[in-house]
Formats: sequence, C-alpha cells, structure tokens
Amino acid sequence: MKRCLAFLALCSATAHAQDESERFSRAYDVRFLTRVVEHFKGPNLDMDTWSGDGGAIGVGIMEMEGNSPVTGEFLASAIVTNFDEDSWSDSRNSIEYNSGVLYVAQSKENHEKISKYIDMLRRRFSRRIVVEADVLLLSPEAFAAAGVLPGILSAEQEKSLRDAAGDPARGKLLTLLRTVAMNGQRVFAADMKETSYVRDYDVEIAQDAVIADPVAGDLRHGAVLDVKPVLANDATTVLMETRFTLARPRGMATFDMGVPALGAIQLPSRDVLRTKTTLACPMGRTALLCSGPLAGEKNWVAAVLVKPTLTGQTAGDETTSTEKRQLRMFDVSSLTAEVRDFPGPSIGMTRWEEGAGDPTTSFVPPSDEGEGMSPEQLIDAIRNNVARSSWSNSRNRLWQMGDQVVAVQTPAVLDEIAKFLAIAAPARSRLIGVELAVVGMDDAAWAARRASLSGVSPAEDALKDLLQAAVKGPGVRLVSGASGVCMNDQRFHVWAGSDRAYVQDMDVEIAQGSCCGDPVIGLQMTGCCMDVRPSLAGDGKRLHVELRPTCNSAAEPEAFDTKAANIGKVQKVRESLVKLQSQMFVPDGAWALAGITTGSTGGKSEIFATLVRVRSMEAK
Repeated sequence: MKRCLAFLALCSATAHAQDESERFSRAYDVRFLTRVVEHFKGPNLDMDTWSGDGGAIGVGIMEMEGNSPVTGEFLASAIVTNFDEDSWSDSRNSIEYNSGVLYVAQSKENHEKISKYIDMLRRRFSRRIVVEADVLLLSPEAFAAAGVLPGILSAEQEKSLRDAAGDPARGKLLTLLRTVAMNGQRVFAADMKETSYVRDYDVEIAQDAVIADPVAGDLRHGAVLDVKPVLANDATTVLMETRFTLARPRGMATFDMGVPALGAIQLPSRDVLRTKTTLACPMGRTALLCSGPLAGEKNWVAAVLVKPTLTGQTAGDETTSTEKRQLRMFDVSSLTAEVRDFPGPSIGMTRWEEGAGDPTTSFVPPSDEGEGMSPEQLIDAIRNNVARSSWSNSRNRLWQMGDQVVAVQTPAVLDEIAKFLAIAAPARSRLIGVELAVVGMDDAAWAARRASLSGVSPAEDALKDLLQAAVKGPGVRLVSGASGVCMNDQRFHVWAGSDRAYVQDMDVEIAQGSCCGDPVIGLQMTGCCMDVRPSLAGDGKRLHVELRPTCNSAAEPEAFDTKAANIGKVQKVRESLVKLQSQMFVPDGAWALAGITTGSTGGKSEIFATLVRVRSMEAK
C-alpha cells in the first residue's frame, strides 16, 4: 500500500514537472510596429519664397511627426484575444510590453501561433509603396498623336508617350524621380540645382556717402515629387496626395540700375509646371498626372507620368486563430483620408519682398484641410450594414485605432466586414481628368466662327474645329493650356507658365545731404493656371465644374528711366489677362465652351475662347 502511494506521488510530481516545462518566456522585438513614422515635406521651388537669410529661395526640408502602425498595448490585447484566450487567466502565463519589446510567457504551442501572428504583422507593415515619376518633354504633334487624357493610361498610350520621348526629333526624358514610402507616409524625391546671383542691394547712407551692399540669392530649379501614398485595404489601389513642381531656368538677365552707387542687378526667369492634387491609381498602372507647354522649350509639352508599385511580401492570412471570436485590423486610411483642396496661385504681378504674403495662398478657403469619411461614420456604416443584430452582444466590439478599424467578432462576420470595405473603396476612387485650352482669334477668324460659337451650348464639332485651326493658323492660335487629374469634388490646380523677377519700384533712402534709390524686386507669373473643382452630377452623363482659370500673357519688361537724381531705372510690365470664375455643367468627355473675352496682345486686339473638357473614370 505504501509502495502504491509512493508511486502515485512520484507520478504526480513528474506530471507537474512536465506541465511546468511547457511554459517558457520569450521576448519579441516589435519596434518595427510601434515606432513612430516620420513624414518628410519636400523642398519648395517657388521663386517668391523668402528665406529670411539672404536667399530668395529656400524653404528647407521639414520633418513632421506621424503615428505608429500599432501601440504595444494594443498588440498585447490582440494576442490575448486571438490565441487561447482562456489560458491567460493562468498565473503562469503573462504578456507585457516595454520599450518596443513584448515579453510573453506561454506554452510552446501558443508561442508558435504568436510568432506567426507577429510575422504576419511584420509582412503587412513592412510593405513599401514605390512611386516613380517620369517627366517627358514632347513635341505638340507627338503629344497630340498619343491621344492621351489626364488619368489612368492604357499600355498602348503609355508606350506611345515613351516611344516619342525616346526619339530626339519628337521628345526626350527631362528627369526621373523615384521615392519609397510606408503606407500613409509623406516622402519626396528631388532633382535640384542651385545658382547664386545678385538679387538686390541694401542701401546704406551716412552723411554724404552712399554704399550699396549686394544681396545674394540662390535660384533653385529642377523637379520635386512630394507624395503621400495611402493603400486601400486590399492593396490593389493607392490614394496619392501629390505635389509636383518642375522649374527650368530660361535666363539670367542683367539690368543696369542707372545709378553708379548701385551697379547692375540680376533678374532670373524660369519655365514652371506645377500641380497639387490627389489621385487614386491602381497598383502597377501608370497615370498622366499633368501636362502643359514650356515657353522656353518652343512650347513643347511637359508630361508627367506617375506609377505606384508595391514591394515586400504579401501579408497572408490575418490570423491563424481558432477562437470563436477573433480580433482583426482593417486598414481604412484610403476611405478616411482627407482629400485636400489645392487652390491655384494668383498669377500676375506680385511685390517680392521680405514679409510679403505668398501669392500662392491667396485663394486658400477654410476647407483646405479637405474632406473624408470620418472613422465614426465608417464604424456606424459597418454596424448598420454587416451583421447588424450581432453588435448588441457586448463581446462583439468595433473601434478606431489610428488608420485602422479594429473589430472583435466571429470569423464569418470579420470576412463580411472585409467584403463591405472592398465595395466601399472603389466607390470613392473615382478620378476626373480636366483639360483647359485658351484659343486666341483675330477679328476675321472671330467673324467666321461667331455664329458657331454663340448660343447656350456650341456644338463640340465647332470647338474641335477651333482647336485644330489653332494648331495650323493663321488668325487662330493656341495661347496656352494645361491638363491634370483629381478626385471627385476636389479643388486642384495645374500651372503651366513662367516666372521672372523684375525691378518693380524704388524706395528712396535719405540721410542728411544724400539720397539713393533702393530697388524693390517684383515677381511676374505668366502662363495658364487651371484652377478647377469638378464634381460628378450623378446621372453618368454630365459633370458640374467650378472654374477659376487665369491666362496671363506678357511681353518682356521695358526699362523706364525715372530721370531723378540717384534714383535710377525701373521696369514697366504689360500683361494681358484672361480670367473666368463660373460654374457650369459639361458633358462627360466632350469639349465645352467655358467663356469668351476680348483683349489685346502686342497692340493687336484678339478674341479669347476658353475651352474645357472633363472626363470621369474608374481607378482600374
């Protein structure tokens, strides 16, 4: 009997020892999940930006703090919910997060599940979005022959553009930019050059002496792609908040101030193509972001192609949990991300001086932060459309964490939530491509076309005939134009034109018996600025368009001698502006006449017709 009791005691002790051996501790390094993602704002190429340190150009690169993919506390909660939830009440099992490391004590079987789960998250959040931009310069004939509109390009259209850029007689590649981002991270790529020049003088007067202290400037030119890509939950499309600028130097004029104490000043000029917009693009597809003529390149067309691709391993299954209720994360950033409004610059003559307002922000409305579905609205939509009655069970939960919606539900309901989000994403990812053309006509050409261009809605054939005549001439010419792409109901702009510095004025400095003119530098912005907000009308046939375009044509500045002692010369600038502010409905994909104005160029009167074409498309 004693031997039997001793044997049972030994078996019990052995079993207890074996049970103890099944628990062991492990540290999981999860800093790749909990580390804050920084944003990087691209450099500014605007000539009208004052740096405050003696340079006319130079808003530096700015780092902006973002969010981490998940928090350590949430990660611990997700593991407890998904893997053997009842086992965590055992005092021998524990989980704790500290400084980027997750310390877990569990059975070997559960450690294997936890390791696979963390590896899945590693694959999911280590994916990177590569965004490439090709900036092509094409002859007007080659660009027209490709038959492309802003938006998603077919393989044939992309090949046509690239083939033309590979033929020196028809085009060339200006620059290639490539940047890599985490999901939702703002990054940039820049191809920039800097040229120093004498941009101004600081005039100092003491008694009878006048001294002019030269002020050096740094002229930046090149190309900057500033982009914030946001993946859809299924990773098939990407929402890209994009800021692109191309600036190419045209010349550096030397202007003699006509005052011995001042000497000469340098006045730069550039060709510029700029857009700020948001577009949805299928992964691996190419989109025409914007296009416009460059005056310094014989009005050849600069076309910007962007292409997003996804790099990294596929995330695989969300979890291998066998729990009746599981925790799952859904990336909803492409649905909740704000689509910002980007008003265009007020092109024309601007006083360029320290402390002056930036003319590119003169039209910014209060809604500049953009609009998107709030996480609260999205959560309500899920509750109302997916297993509505099940949410009354307190064990089923739904909440927001950063860019994620987190759900604790049965596997079947979690799959239904994924399907619901897959339907909602394409509904938002509608693209709208916009083209604008300003055509000038002399009196004879206008008289011949007046009847066909009058009335409520001129026929599209008459507008196409006008555009074709503008290419051939004489009597009709294409003054300027631009094209770009945006999201539904987003205000965006494309500016294709030039900017140049000029001596706008003289401030007179006086001290005792001496005086001298202190030059005031102005900035002139010319070309076409397409500032537009297109919206789907809902009938599938028309679109509503808010138009605020400006077309500015200007001759070379003319020197004017003030004839005043020690004041010197300034420059006179003559501009011919075509401006519209209107709202209209236009047929989807057809040219429409937005407005007609009169003006003069080079002393000759002209009639200017502003034409617009808007096309909606799915991001696929």
